[in-house]
This record gives sequence, structure tokens and C-alpha cells, in this order.
Amino acid sequence: MDQKTVNNPSDKLPNKIDMAALLIKAEIKNHILLSGLNNLGFDTTPYVIDFSHFVLLIIGFREFNNDLLQLYNDVLDRHCKNIDVWKFGNKVDEEVAKIIDELIIEKRKRDKEN
Repeated sequence: MDQKTVNNPSDKLPNKIDMAALLIKAEIKNHILLSGLNNLGFDTTPYVIDFSHFVLLIIGFREFNNDLLQLYNDVLDRHCKNIDVWKFGNKVDEEVAKIIDELIIEKRKRDKEN
């Protein structure tokens, strides 16, 4: 078999930041959908997804506590409020980038403190 025809499966894997962005985007979509359903009176508790641990691991956090998880949820909630459900497109990508930037800054700040 010719080496040129063999594709390396890892070539198609996203890098860490792309993976974090993908997970955050899924959480944003879930959050917005479930918020709308909650406003209509539906119980959506069983349908909540939580990728916070994965995202925080990808960003570089190694120790998890309630403060860190609350920070993540607060950042996510704040940025979800900036997204119009009817104009979902590029705004989501902008907010995801801002979320990742905030998390990286928080990681660096915590690293300096330790």
C-alpha cells in the first residue's frame, strides 16, 4: 500500500480550542432552547446538558470546586443573554470566543495566584 493514500485519522480531529468551542456552542443551544421551554412552563430538568468539566479541562483547569463551576455557569448565562434566538448565526461564534477568552484569562489569573 502506498503511504500517500493512507490518511491519518488524527488529521481530522479538532484542536483543543475548537473542541471547547464545539462543546460550549452545544451548551449555548441547549441553554437557549430549555430557557424558552421553561418560560412556557415545561419542566426541562432531565434535558440539561453539562459539558463544564470537559470545557474546563480542555482550557487547562485541573482542580474543580463550586466557585469555578459557578464562574463557568455565570459566564455562560451572561453570554447567552447576548444571543438573539432568531439571529443565531455568527453571534454564537462571537460569544463562544468571548467565553473561551474569559476562561483562559481566569486560568492564567488562578495560575499566578498559586
